[in-house]
Amino acid sequence: MNKLLIQTNRFVFDRLKELPDVSGVKHMNITLNYSKLITEQEGASIVLSSLCSILHDIGMQTETNFSIETIDDNHGIEGARIAKNYLEKQNVPAKDICIICTAIERHCFPEIQESIYDRILWDADKLNLFSEDMYNIYLDYFKKQKKITKMEAKTWIKNAQMFYSETFYTNTAKTIASEVLNEKY
Repeated sequence: MNKLLIQTNRFVFDRLKELPDVSGVKHMNITLNYSKLITEQEGASIVLSSLCSILHDIGMQTETNFSIETIDDNHGIEGARIAKNYLEKQNVPAKDICIICTAIERHCFPEIQESIYDRILWDADKLNLFSEDMYNIYLDYFKKQKKITKMEAKTWIKNAQMFYSETFYTNTAKTIASEVLNEKY
C-alpha cells in the first residue's frame, strides 16, 4: 500500500502543482500530515485516510468554476469522480473506493458527513487554517483574491477559525484548534 500512496501523491502533485498553495500541493501535504495525526488517535486506517487527504482537492484542477459551491455541485464531487477513475485503475477494492470517494464528495459540508473518514478529512482539511505554515499564505491569498486589506483578511481567518473550531469532530482537531486560538487570541 505504500507504493499506492507514493503513486497517488505523484498523480495528484502533477495536477495540483499549478494551483495556489491554499488549495494546491502545500495544502494537500498539510492536510495529509494532520490526517495521519488524527487517524492515529481515532484508530482508523492510515492508508484510507491518507488516500482521502491526498485526493481530496483533485477536483480543483478542472476547468469547472466552483466559485459558489453547493452540496450538489462542488469540487468534491468532481474530485470523487476523478479519484474513482484513478483508484479503479490502481485495482483498489470497490469498498475502499466507496469510502474514499464519499469522504472526498462530502469534505466541504459537515452537515452531510457520516463516516469516520468523512470526519477525519473535514478536520484535517480545515486544520490548514490553524497551521502556522499556511497562515501567511491564506492572508496573501485572501488579500489578492478577495481584494481586501490585511486586517480584513486577518478578521476573516479568525472568524473561520472560530467557526471550524466549533465544527471539528475529533478530539485531536479540537485540541489543536483550542491551542492555536488560545495562543493567538
